[in-house]
Amino acid sequence: MENEKPRGIWPTNKIKPQGTVKRNVILNPGQPEGKVFSHIELGLDGIQFQAGDVCGIVPVNDPKQIDHLLQALGIDASQKVKFGAEEITAGDLFKNKIEIVRATDGFLKLLDTHRRDGRLASKDLHMIEQAFGDKAVLEGLKANALADLIEHFGVEGVTVEDLVATHKKLTPRLYTASSSPLMHPDEVHMTVARVDYEVPLGDKKIAKRGVATSYMDGMENGHQATFFMQAKKSFHLPDELDKPIVMIGPGTGIAPFRAFAQEIEASGKKHSDVVLYSGGQYEIDALYREELQEAHRKGVLTEEPHYAISREGKKQRVQKMLESDSAHLRELVRNGAIFYICGGEKMGEEVVETLKHIAPKLAGHEKERIKMDVY
Repeated sequence: MENEKPRGIWPTNKIKPQGTVKRNVILNPGQPEGKVFSHIELGLDGIQFQAGDVCGIVPVNDPKQIDHLLQALGIDASQKVKFGAEEITAGDLFKNKIEIVRATDGFLKLLDTHRRDGRLASKDLHMIEQAFGDKAVLEGLKANALADLIEHFGVEGVTVEDLVATHKKLTPRLYTASSSPLMHPDEVHMTVARVDYEVPLGDKKIAKRGVATSYMDGMENGHQATFFMQAKKSFHLPDELDKPIVMIGPGTGIAPFRAFAQEIEASGKKHSDVVLYSGGQYEIDALYREELQEAHRKGVLTEEPHYAISREGKKQRVQKMLESDSAHLRELVRNGAIFYICGGEKMGEEVVETLKHIAPKLAGHEKERIKMDVY
């Protein structure tokens, strides 16, 4: 996402505000493959933003992960450690200062030098990859199993200072707002994906979950979350809505388009066509369907929201759905349509190519006619 200067309190005085969790619910209970989408509402106090802007959540590491890493290193949470100019406890360091889930290449090389059995002492990461026999497995472990790797390799002498030297600071996670402040003043809503999965390590499988999603999944009503709002001017609605707006975003990519629909309704502005294409793996992943169908009944969306479902029914992805609606899309392009795309980078690139194939007129006019928010 673009790093445009945030508005509101942060970063003017370097103090990130606290927001109160008002609601945290699962949008697709019973999803067959464990991919859970959550809707989170955060109460703000005087922070201004627009539909299309980004909310940065400052996470803290999972207490279980912290305890696991302390145990793997054989140290106490109260042990003092230098972190920049500060002297803090190892417990506080692992809580909210550095990433403690991902193992960096630098740390793996260091890990190799501390092995008790003396094998793989070449300090060569390639040798560590060979030990697993499958680079993809190692990549999964690197991303999600720092403490497990320390235990698996059987190491001694690895210090907290080693982790500080080889790991990044814990950084905010960015989520495009899924609400408009015109409809929900003093609130920001977020749509968050959580994937539970297992990583093989030796003769066992390790259940894993991302840092931010673990944190956000556990945010109960009343929880105080540290956050900031970041403007994304390149992804705002135009001041005048006299040209068609086509919104394309499967999965959590629907977030800004829920916000756009709210903004259009709350502003009361006259508008041209407003069309939404979204989707998911299963019918239950058609996020905000009833709410957006109501937006259609109110005339905010000029068509029923279109959902491509990849593993049920017609089994189509959003790109295929666009192709099947090509005549209509060409008409919208002739009328000056502006396209907004939100979601994964690969999906975004494929959608752009699909649109240019459907309507060659778009080629060479991507900057003015196609707005992207991909990650």
